[in-house]
Amino acid sequence: MLSQWRGYGIGGGAALIFDTEKLEEILAKESISYQYSAVLLADLIYSDDELKFKNELSGEIKILSDIARQFFNHENYEKEKEIDSSRGYIPFVKCISRYKHFGFSEEKEVRVVALPTVFDEEYIKLAKADDAILKPEKMRKYRLKNEQRVPYIDLFELDDIKLPIKKIIIGPHKDKEAREIELREILSKTNIEIACSEIPYADR
Repeated sequence: MLSQWRGYGIGGGAALIFDTEKLEEILAKESISYQYSAVLLADLIYSDDELKFKNELSGEIKILSDIARQFFNHENYEKEKEIDSSRGYIPFVKCISRYKHFGFSEEKEVRVVALPTVFDEEYIKLAKADDAILKPEKMRKYRLKNEQRVPYIDLFELDDIKLPIKKIIIGPHKDKEAREIELREILSKTNIEIACSEIPYADR
């Protein structure tokens, strides 16, 4: 089974096609090597696919709805009842990371969602109180975008991990053939298949 991640964009990126089973294996290795609050690999659900939405996210939506009802319950508000919303965290992550407008459905996008835990004072205090054994913290890095520092993490930094890329499709670009030649030279010692997208290039 192959997963496809498109990143064409205006600059003419590329689509990477992975071996899904092997990608899940290295994701599992990543999640046991560092402290994450959530790690998942899943295809997207587009807004015009109501059946898939119900089949795959109805359980998560029910949990979130139950929590919301407790928050908006007037009696709970009057009694200042404390509502435990922590059980809604993972369902919320699954819903918000997988849902996308149907206008992008042609992309058949697959996403890796990895949310590293922040080791602040409160978290460390709670972990000690529970006698929890913490894995190493995944450190954040930063890059500049529009003069703003944007945080990110590098996945799969372990020495024994090799990305299971099966194929690379070069996106629409006026020099896509030259890019294909260059990429073939760079990856000449691998078994990765390389091809150019058939989508016509439109100069903007």
